[in-house]
Amino acid sequence: MGLFILGMILPVTQAATIKGMVYDVSLEPLSNTVVEIDTQPKQRVVSQNGTYTFTIPAGTFRIKAYTAKGVTILKAEEKITVKEDEGTYVFDLFLFPTFEDEDELLAGTEFEMNEELINGERTYLTWIISGVIFILFIIVLMVFYMLMKKQAGKIKTESGVKNRQTKEGETQKVKEEKEVKAEKSAEGSEEREYTGDDSLQKIVTFMKQQDGRTTQKELRKQFPFSEAKMSLLIADLEQQKKIKKIKKGRGNILILVQKEQKKE
Repeated sequence: MGLFILGMILPVTQAATIKGMVYDVSLEPLSNTVVEIDTQPKQRVVSQNGTYTFTIPAGTFRIKAYTAKGVTILKAEEKITVKEDEGTYVFDLFLFPTFEDEDELLAGTEFEMNEELINGERTYLTWIISGVIFILFIIVLMVFYMLMKKQAGKIKTESGVKNRQTKEGETQKVKEEKEVKAEKSAEGSEEREYTGDDSLQKIVTFMKQQDGRTTQKELRKQFPFSEAKMSLLIADLEQQKKIKKIKKGRGNILILVQKEQKKE
């Protein structure tokens, strides 16, 4: 009976032992460290003095350890394989700082910094674009103003020239009309001065001074009559047979008849 019980106990107690120390990066033992191994069921111990011990069957397992040192989390994770269900194995663990939280924090900070940088760049770019648009708007306004001013000056100049030309034309026209009126008035006064028998007598007297011979052209130079008036006076003298008109070329030679009769 005793042998049977011993035989039942021996298979159960056959297992390997895993033990070791837990160190930090300075090779100092770590206290208050949680060590666990993924057996079935999972085994977990809290090492108060930096040591741990597990009894495990043959197989491959993953052993983990972690602790906090200030604000830094120290972790270790190793894979161990036990081929026999007996024996004692020493397996020390070395915990290193984990930067997962720090990475997450830094990632968040980097994201915020990148977002702020992007927003800053967008704001800066927006200011630049706004400034360029404003400058272009001012340039367009200045060009438009200069063109309008130039066009207004051109219209004003053309209007001034046109008005001046109109005034000059009107002045010239008035001047010409006055000159024509003055000439007509002078001719009228002269014709009034030399009319009738008095004019005829003056022509005869002039021809006597010219030795009884002259031309119609000379008479017009001497007496300021119009050509029509002079022709009428000469025709009147011809009708009275006081002069004789001889056509020669383009002009007329006038001969005083009374003087010729006196010579005979």
